[in-house]
Amino acid sequence: MTASTYVPGVSGTAVAAQRWDVDLSVIVDEEITPVYRLRNEQTGLCLARAAQNVNNAAVTAVTCNQNSVQQMWTVPTGGAFTGINLQSIADYRCLDLRGGATTSGAALRVSNCVTDWSIDDWYQRWRLRYSAWHCDRYSNSRLLTGLCVDTGSQPMFGAFGTWRNVGISFG
Repeated sequence: MTASTYVPGVSGTAVAAQRWDVDLSVIVDEEITPVYRLRNEQTGLCLARAAQNVNNAAVTAVTCNQNSVQQMWTVPTGGAFTGINLQSIADYRCLDLRGGATTSGAALRVSNCVTDWSIDDWYQRWRLRYSAWHCDRYSNSRLLTGLCVDTGSQPMFGAFGTWRNVGISFG
C-alpha cells in the first residue's frame, strides 16, 4: 500500500474501495482499552500489520479475523484538534507513512510511536471521519499534501487520513 496523488471525481466501486469501517471488535479487559478493526467497505478485508513484531513492519489488507492480534488497533492519544494515533495491539507501534513522505509511492508501515506531538510527526497522526468523503476535503489542513493512500488502482475517497490528510485506501 502506497500513497498516490489525489484525483477528484471517482465514483461507484472506487468510492467503496476507500471507505473503512472502524469496528469496535473487542474490549481488552485488563486495561479497559477499546480495540478496533479497520475493515474496507468494498473488499471486506481488514488492515493488518505484518506478522513479525519489528519496527517499520509492513501493513497489508487481509481476511478479517476477530482473534488476530495483527488486525487489532487502539487509539491511545490525540483528539479532534490534534489527530489520533492508530496503534497496533500486536506490539504497540503506530501506523505511519514511511519517512513522513508527501510524494506518490510512500509506503504504509508501523513504527515506534512518536510521543512529543511536534509538527514533524504528522505522518503518525490520523483523522477519523463520520462518513467517507474526499480524502482532502473539509479540512483546514488540506493544502499541506494532496495524497491518498492507494494500492495502485484509481484514486478514490477516504474514510480517514493522516493529520495532513494523506488518505488510506486498499482495493
